[in-house]
Amino acid sequence: MKIGLTADLHYGMDPGIDDRILSFIDRVVAPARLDLLVVAGDLAETTELAPEDVGDNHAILLSRLREGAGCPVAFCAGNHDIWTPDPALSSRRIYREILPRVARETHTTCLDAENLVLDDVAVVGCYGHFDYSLRVPDLTFGGVPVTEAHYRSQTPPGYPGPVWMDGVRILWDWDDVAACDQICAWGRERMLGALALRDRIVFASHGVPRNEANGHRSS
Repeated sequence: MKIGLTADLHYGMDPGIDDRILSFIDRVVAPARLDLLVVAGDLAETTELAPEDVGDNHAILLSRLREGAGCPVAFCAGNHDIWTPDPALSSRRIYREILPRVARETHTTCLDAENLVLDDVAVVGCYGHFDYSLRVPDLTFGGVPVTEAHYRSQTPPGYPGPVWMDGVRILWDWDDVAACDQICAWGRERMLGALALRDRIVFASHGVPRNEANGHRSS
């Protein structure tokens, strides 16, 4: 099985970026003749949209990916995918209702809602809320231990204030710890279901975006 993997397309951020994404689909994705295309989060932007239009950028991108790839397309959410433009529209609703609906309408698979089974392979995915679910134990930054207080404030040691925007843009009726507990529980349920059906599993999750939070360094 020939699987393509991409992430962080951020469709809808800028017209120039959108043009490059569509060119990427035509020049790279289409000629690859894939059996499966997986997008590991941050597909499209939401915060510049009216609440009733959230999901439109995702629908445009997923339709173009499905058409260009000519094969099944599956995705998991990234943090930008659940940023909300309005406190009245919760990130939980985007995550649990809007993204799965867009997937159904574009004939793709939202891996945060269901698995995709292709032949002898089960494809499983889960949003990784990096503040907690993907945090590195005993992480230090600049020689200073990174504590739970740093994660809660989105402020690494040595910084005067927040350096990532999830605390402002992700609005749901959980705190970070409760969100990770629930999201990981849903992901575990899907993984156990896949393991009961297939021996070969492809798992996708959105990666940690910042060195301050992931403990990795550029070579």
